[in-house]
Amino acid sequence: MRFQQDRHSELSRIVAAAPPEETHVEVPCVSVDDYVAKSGLSVTGIKIDVEGADQLVLDGAVETVARCQPLILTECVPDQRLGAWCAQQGYRIFAPVGDRYDGSVGFQQVSGGSNCWTKMLFLVPVRLRKHFFEIEAGWKRRAG
Repeated sequence: MRFQQDRHSELSRIVAAAPPEETHVEVPCVSVDDYVAKSGLSVTGIKIDVEGADQLVLDGAVETVARCQPLILTECVPDQRLGAWCAQQGYRIFAPVGDRYDGSVGFQQVSGGSNCWTKMLFLVPVRLRKHFFEIEAGWKRRAG
């Protein structure tokens, strides 16, 4: 995997191939599934921030996700590929949303293939859905 470095760090990203004139670093990679299997971890949450390669991380975490059903926080784009991955794993996609006028915070369910723009997404398994909505209700009570 190649990590292309930009002088503005927020523009750095993982690329299949970097042009010779671009600064890049070869980065060794291991899948979540391989790492979890070797270390014997039980995973309750996964935070993914890998400069545009979030879907690759999810693709390498299928066994871990199926076994542990962790809450996942990602910067993935809510496109059809993510929607299909979540449907296959029994997950739903939620985006945190805020009201700029009253300061309240909540979650909006987003479908794969959505045209929405968001910075972060919560991928929520069935086992946590009830708790997820309880957290949101608590936020709304405190804001109200």
